Amino acid sequence: IRCLGEVTAERLEILRKARKAIISGGYLIVRDACGTGASGHRAVDLIERWAVGIGHNKADRGLHFPPSDEYSDLFAEAGFRNVSVQKDAGLGSNILMIARRSGL
Repeated sequence: IRCLGEVTAERLEILRKARKAIISGGYLIVRDACGTGASGHRAVDLIERWAVGIGHNKADRGLHFPPSDEYSDLFAEAGFRNVSVQKDAGLGSNILMIARRSGL
């Protein structure tokens, strides 16, 4: 998955398919930018907009930086349990989400 923030409409379906592909007890690890008011996120937002403007990145559906709570809820709805969110996973507003697949 290149960037969950860019596929807002399909995120739940993508995560459900990922869950099915992972064996019981396996993990899905996702790193993505997360929307916050912090200066680190403002820098990420500015750089992403610049990258789209020069054609380096594609954002056919616009830029979307969901808050970490939205990601946690989305993983739970897709059937993942024991989801942990680690903030400050790199420069800017990156977070690391680790979700475990339980059951069959």
